[in-house]
Amino acid sequence: LPLAAAELMETRNSESMSELEKFVEGRVVGVSCDESLGIVRLALEDRSRRGHVLTAYQVDDLLVLDMRKQNIIDRVCVWDSNSDSAEWKRKLALLLYGEVDAAERYSEYAKRIDEAAARINSRETILLEVEPVFGALILLLTRQVEIVAQ
Repeated sequence: LPLAAAELMETRNSESMSELEKFVEGRVVGVSCDESLGIVRLALEDRSRRGHVLTAYQVDDLLVLDMRKQNIIDRVCVWDSNSDSAEWKRKLALLLYGEVDAAERYSEYAKRIDEAAARINSRETILLEVEPVFGALILLLTRQVEIVAQ
């Protein structure tokens, strides 16, 4: 079943985090987006080359940078209210405006970044990051996540 943002944050330091850790040195093999339904699907392979689909529901924003033929994952991070806010606010700025220092450079951008940060702090949404060793950087601001083995 899909995990709501608050549930995913509650399990952050527990067994289900191993669900994300198994993707270290795995690969992103595809991304699909259904804008009308607000759904993003990431086709992933874990380090053992087993296929999985990470489905994000009620996606507010998505950024995929540098997608290549080969996309090796360094880690999958769930940024939430327990994380270093300076770090994830920079990632929010990148997601929303394409620049990590957007809030500092453009004061009008700070309001939208602060609104998104408030939704994260209230556990309404999470910021999910697929950080690459090589290839695609993926940032998702979403309300629910589900990982299914293929």
